[in-house]
Amino acid sequence: MLLGRRPRSHLDFLHLDISSKVAKSQELQKEAHDHHAKLRKFQVGDLVYAQNFQGSPAWNPGVVAAISGPLSMVIQLHDGRTVCRHTDQVNLNLDPKLVGTNREDPWEVPTSTVQDTTTSIGEDKTPAGDTPPLPAVTVVDSVANAPETGMHLAPFRRSSRNRHPHWCQFKKLFDNSTPIDRAHLLSISSPHASAWLSVTPSPSMGLHWELSEFQVAIKWWLGIPVAQGQSCFSMLRDIFNDFCHSACLAPQLEMSGWSRDRTRPADVLAPNWVLGKPAAFDLSVTSTLNAQIFQEACVTAGSAAMAAQIRKHRVNDERCRDLGWACIPLVVETYGCWALSRLATRLSTRQGCPTSLVSNEIFGRLSLALVRANSRAILSHSL
Repeated sequence: MLLGRRPRSHLDFLHLDISSKVAKSQELQKEAHDHHAKLRKFQVGDLVYAQNFQGSPAWNPGVVAAISGPLSMVIQLHDGRTVCRHTDQVNLNLDPKLVGTNREDPWEVPTSTVQDTTTSIGEDKTPAGDTPPLPAVTVVDSVANAPETGMHLAPFRRSSRNRHPHWCQFKKLFDNSTPIDRAHLLSISSPHASAWLSVTPSPSMGLHWELSEFQVAIKWWLGIPVAQGQSCFSMLRDIFNDFCHSACLAPQLEMSGWSRDRTRPADVLAPNWVLGKPAAFDLSVTSTLNAQIFQEACVTAGSAAMAAQIRKHRVNDERCRDLGWACIPLVVETYGCWALSRLATRLSTRQGCPTSLVSNEIFGRLSLALVRANSRAILSHSL
């Protein structure tokens, strides 16, 4: 009944006997363990194989130097190093002739082991009652100072495979490019610049592409010469405002602080940003190929965005400080390089979502809107 289990009733809860139940479970666990467990003991001087956790080979030969615990020991390896290993990480070296070799499978017993053991038993010349001396253990400081014991160090193998092929290709392309192409490559390879390529097209959310816009965007992104036009980036402000609404920040658009102030230092004002202090977000788009900062843009990614951010702080910091606002410029270059600090972290904290998820969503939509605005400006100029 009930798969061999005894039915339980309300009377079973009158006298709880938890200790006997736990003792019975532990007894069953011990019986299952002892059924297949093998008792292994090691002594000082035993030739063993110690498991290697630093690459190849999987096992290194050595000798037991000391017993540090009931199931742990200190082993001196063939190269002079000393390691501490558990009993489960040590295997007995059944063939002393292979003490200087590294074996991938220490469980494999050589055929010569049985013959050598039989001969040694038949020709044992040790007097009765005397204990044969254990091999001496010498602690060395380095491999160079290791004594001559007949052990041969395994040759150190370094992989010849290139571990950063993409970086090597980028460096080669960067070195053979013109200054304008270098600034372009640095900007599009910066964090979040290519986020628009991973956005899933969705017509219902306005994240789809027209064929002509996408073709122009790819040409412009790859650096193919296309006509230039005047872009309108007000959609970046609207997208950021939507994200602030989703984070329950109650944002306000185009706030100036004074009735006669037309400079409007806050494109988006979040009244409750950090600890109840409002934050004035000033979104701006600057050209990657700005003549004033072009020399630095050819060497350092994001130079144009950082220069525009410093300029925004110099203009708006004093005004925002008088109003009790925190001035946070959000500057992006035309090729998508952002100058941001902890924006996604703050929004993810307010929304209760992982930072990576919020970062991918906000930068994906902002990057898509930026590239789409550039492609539409190019199309409108060519008409």
